[in-house]
Amino acid sequence: MTSLRDVQRNFARALAGDTGVVFEELVARGGIPSTERVQIHRNNIRATFLGAMQLAHPVVERLVGCDYFRQLIIDFQCRYPSRSGDLQNIGREFAPYLASRFDGTRFAYLKDVAALETAYQDALVAADHAPFDVSRLAVVSDSDYAGLCLLLHPAARLLDSRYPLIRIWRANRAETLDPSPIDLDAGGDHILLTRPGLAVQINRIEPADFVFLDELAVGATLERALEAASRIDAHLDPRAVLARYVTEQVIVDFRV
Repeated sequence: MTSLRDVQRNFARALAGDTGVVFEELVARGGIPSTERVQIHRNNIRATFLGAMQLAHPVVERLVGCDYFRQLIIDFQCRYPSRSGDLQNIGREFAPYLASRFDGTRFAYLKDVAALETAYQDALVAADHAPFDVSRLAVVSDSDYAGLCLLLHPAARLLDSRYPLIRIWRANRAETLDPSPIDLDAGGDHILLTRPGLAVQINRIEPADFVFLDELAVGATLERALEAASRIDAHLDPRAVLARYVTEQVIVDFRV
């Protein structure tokens, strides 16, 4: 007798497109054939997967067209089937997928568009956090300041691109459509996504600021982050940078 584990495993394989799985002994006789019954479930999964990807990546869909986007998603789903019950996570590998598919072509920029849309979705559902409580710094001795690790808001996301990514993104969103030509060689963007309220904001920031925040995001100390940023901009004002990102609720906490 087939175990429940094997039944579930075979059913999952069939939904993923494995035509070698046999279900006849598990399906009640009569009615439509078992293969057609499985196809109904497979079609529902594909439709749900496509719908979720359309909601998460409307700019990529607009750039490549609806029909080609559908083809991309069918192939993407075959290569990266969902392993989570949360639809929020199904497009996690979409940017790397597009990178491998279009690397070296004039469509190489699509991976960055997908990465931006994924970051936008992540920022949208990230946890809230109270603003930085400056009074807590009173317990930190002067000798410990260099070793502080400043923590970014859970919704903060950083992304850099060699393309004018913000303009591409805004020009292809339904609410800000702009048919003007975009020169892909016009220069790249260093991008910070924040969510100070309910809405996600996408901002272009200076390269030194990007390096500073990126170092903090991976756990660097304040001293190390400022040193890295100063190598990009020798005239960086540490006090101004700290004040800006604390005020904008990008930096929201610390640990020694």
